[in-house]
Amino acid sequence: MRIPALLVKHAQKIKELYMELPLHWYQTVTGVHFPLLERLKVIVPEVEADFGSMTIMNEGPRTVYEGRRWAMDTEVVDFSQCPILSTASVTGPFAHNLIILPWENIVNLRVSHVVAGDIPGILRRFPAVKQFWVEFGEMDTMDDDSDFGDDSSDDEDLEGSSTLEKLVLEGVRSWALADILGDVPQSSLKHLEITLAEHEYEIEDEEFQESELFQPILKLADTLQHLSIGLDKVESLNSTIRFLSSFQSLVSLELLPASAELGLDDAFFKSLLMKPDTLSHLEDITISDLAISIEDGTLLDILRHRGYGGQLGTHTTAVGSSRLKSLKLVAQSGIESQSALLLEDSTRADLMRMVKEGLSIHIEFGEDVLFC
Repeated sequence: MRIPALLVKHAQKIKELYMELPLHWYQTVTGVHFPLLERLKVIVPEVEADFGSMTIMNEGPRTVYEGRRWAMDTEVVDFSQCPILSTASVTGPFAHNLIILPWENIVNLRVSHVVAGDIPGILRRFPAVKQFWVEFGEMDTMDDDSDFGDDSSDDEDLEGSSTLEKLVLEGVRSWALADILGDVPQSSLKHLEITLAEHEYEIEDEEFQESELFQPILKLADTLQHLSIGLDKVESLNSTIRFLSSFQSLVSLELLPASAELGLDDAFFKSLLMKPDTLSHLEDITISDLAISIEDGTLLDILRHRGYGGQLGTHTTAVGSSRLKSLKLVAQSGIESQSALLLEDSTRADLMRMVKEGLSIHIEFGEDVLFC
């Protein structure tokens, strides 16, 4: 018990606390006053252990990974005596890990080892949260050993949830997005990052529906300013272009690496970045794929369209449009597989002039950085 005793002894001085907290330490630290604590990270091994086994279930066209959660054999651990605590990271939903926080103070929240059904109950506890990171792990649902008292099934509106600005979903199943995004405040949400669960790509004969990925996010098309999304399993570039072109308020766009080559070629880049009144407010673009096939001329045309002069002289953006600030292209497969982008001397000269005008540009193929 030496570590918990030291923690209690020095509680008055601690500003950041990262700890692994097994159940038998709960009663040692519960109710301790941490007057200066601003950041807290708590890992509960017993909650992590519940994700160690699973049952695979077939539900119609999809396969569901179900785990089992066991009731915690302990009293709650109370961290509510932390008057300036604003950032917290915890293992599991609060009705399961039995952790109490100063709910009204938390602005930045990260949770891991949860399933989609936990999200509403978690959000209801935090009226002031602005940034919310969720790590889902391998389970899609959990068979709870007992009623943990979570309010995730409550039909009431989320309390104070209009403050949420940033939502990051790591390892989410596409078919769960509709329910998750339906439970978050869409009016305030400006920043959304989504990476799909790895096992979504490994299940044989499970049919991937693009609409399950695209449709829930499209409800945010009028207000979302930053979108980061993985396009694994998406086979239609046309539907991808239509989807992305709907977000007219986007300032920042990041397309994450796909598990299969999408075929991002000249036609894709022109349709997405050179059409009038399409993504006209974009300032930062990051695009990654196994391979990127864009010609020198197309790259320069896009940058001219987005506000840079190059060899054709000074170019201004359209009225109401924003000038591009940064462009990053990353092809994971390496330069040897690329045939379109040559970055000839004349192209590099034009890019250097654009850099002097204020553009940040990074082009990377495999381990080769072609321009930075």
